[in-house]
Amino acid sequence: MLHKVRTSVFIDREILEKAKNLGLNVSQCCENALRLYIQAIESS
Repeated sequence: MLHKVRTSVFIDREILEKAKNLGLNVSQCCENALRLYIQAIESS
């Protein structure tokens, strides 16, 4: 299991509000997006 660390990100207020209203886990969304972005870069 990977160890999680605390970090800070700056997110547009409107996007954050929409995510919260949809009940999204912002941390998990950021982690998933980074994972996909890294995979795309590494495979190119």
